[in-house]
Amino acid sequence: MSFTKLSLFNLNKPLGPCLVQALYCIALVLIALGLLRGIVGGVRMMSAPVPIMAAANPAPPATAQVPANPPAMRPPRPGRFGFRGRPFRGPPGPLMGVLRGAPAPVLGTLRILGALFVAVVAFLVVRVLAEIANAILAMGAKARAQP
Repeated sequence: MSFTKLSLFNLNKPLGPCLVQALYCIALVLIALGLLRGIVGGVRMMSAPVPIMAAANPAPPATAQVPANPPAMRPPRPGRFGFRGRPFRGPPGPLMGVLRGAPAPVLGTLRILGALFVAVVAFLVVRVLAEIANAILAMGAKARAQP
């Protein structure tokens, strides 16, 4: 395939539709990369090793010594931390309580499904915007063609 056959490098065609097509291709590549990132993150989340819980109250070794004065804790900064010293990240979502103790395969599956949903919606939005841009360019060409 030579560069002269690509519509972007053809001088007999106006530049507007070529730019819309190039931007559409770039947007599809970015959507595909985001989808791939979501799938890889979900697979990693599903295949993460399960942490082994230690005993509730392990006996300290005989050679361990407890420090006389524990290090002082910093007081919480006002305005930066919320309830019980946790950072304030906004109100919890509707599924926060349901997903809190969910196993890793369920969370990974939900992450993959979320990435698929975001990719489909982004594809539809980009497609509609490209169709609108092509329609606007066609109306301009039609208006210039009339005497």
